[in-house]
Amino acid sequence: MRNKAADEGTRHDAHLGRPLAILLLACAPVSTPADEPAWHAVVEQTLAETCAIRKLPVKHPVEVRPMATFEGGYTKGIGSTVWEEQYAGAWRDGWCSVGVYCESRDEDKGTVKPAGRPRGLYDPASNVLYVNTESEEFNSTVAHEFTHALQHQNFPALNALHLWYNRDLAAAGNTVIEGGAHVVGWSFRPSRRMQLCMMTVEEDGSRQPQWWDWAPDDFTALEMFPHAFGPAISMETLLAGGTDGLDALLANPPLSTLAVLRPAKAGAVDFIRLPVDTLAGALSGRNCAVGLRNTVGAVGIWALFRIHDGASGDRPPAFVDEWQGDRFVHLSCPDENDELAWLIRWRTAHAAEAFAQRFRAIAPSVAKYGGVLGANPAAVLRNRSVIVATPGLVDTVAAIETSDVRTFSRYDDWIESGCFPQEAC
Repeated sequence: MRNKAADEGTRHDAHLGRPLAILLLACAPVSTPADEPAWHAVVEQTLAETCAIRKLPVKHPVEVRPMATFEGGYTKGIGSTVWEEQYAGAWRDGWCSVGVYCESRDEDKGTVKPAGRPRGLYDPASNVLYVNTESEEFNSTVAHEFTHALQHQNFPALNALHLWYNRDLAAAGNTVIEGGAHVVGWSFRPSRRMQLCMMTVEEDGSRQPQWWDWAPDDFTALEMFPHAFGPAISMETLLAGGTDGLDALLANPPLSTLAVLRPAKAGAVDFIRLPVDTLAGALSGRNCAVGLRNTVGAVGIWALFRIHDGASGDRPPAFVDEWQGDRFVHLSCPDENDELAWLIRWRTAHAAEAFAQRFRAIAPSVAKYGGVLGANPAAVLRNRSVIVATPGLVDTVAAIETSDVRTFSRYDDWIESGCFPQEAC
């Protein structure tokens, strides 16, 4: 994504000479003085070619620096360059309370791998592109990250997708961001072009990259989703509608991972504001603090059952097609006796019942896996909704059921609403 790695590598920048600042005011060929290092010319030429391929104007100067000069942080699963140090703990515990995207404390589970050093990233806050010029075919990375700069400058509403508080929306929306960047970047890298040929839309309308073996209990699963599913979507769109088609995707990206996984099944999405003050008040005597609030989404629910009851990695459970929206809040309490409230809304009562029954069977595994909940969560069925709650919050089910809900079918409508439910675009 714009401010996170497009690829992972292990080599560090070395012997790069002075930093290179390339200021582009228009898409035009560039030249390099004879005394400049050779990689400067490669970067400049790649930027010019990328600009011509993508057909988007450069609205603000972009500076290019060696990766060795990057001073920000990079936390796996979050990808932030700013707040990861103070937020990583709350992020981890919040997902562990749900039972997915968590560095498991259950020794029988967990496939977490250490994050590698990124080959490149684009930081939209400072409008700087960082690149490791000693990595193999680094011009592909330059093209990928510069495409992010063009996307960010021409579609500023995309900045709202860098959200820690709605990772399902972020993962879905970023498919068109990362996909578009991969399509451009891989055109500079012959060894990766075949990746596009391996991603096909199957007859039932499901997108499942043949090369992606994703790990649902890894922090990086949500980061990988846009890279895994985005290129096929962007390539299909490019072939059908050219770069204008890519622009249309960026103007209104998908609102949910269900829209990416099962486009024929996707519809309007419910965005939910939980009664957090009421929930915290129910625990007022226990010194609990409100932690992560987030959305699990269709791919997260699929991952949940992959981890805890061996669901297929090839297809989500059938009821996932009927997902309409969800929201959870984790409350951190002393002595690892945390609480969880999670409202999941479905399009049919049958899907809600199927989810509730299946979740009840895995509830003990969820509590053990995360290691933060003090007791097994219950699943309460309410028509087309399911409320998952730990014992300390069971008495608040009625309040959770009547949470404030707004429904959106388009990304631009969600933006215009103030980015409900937290109004923090």
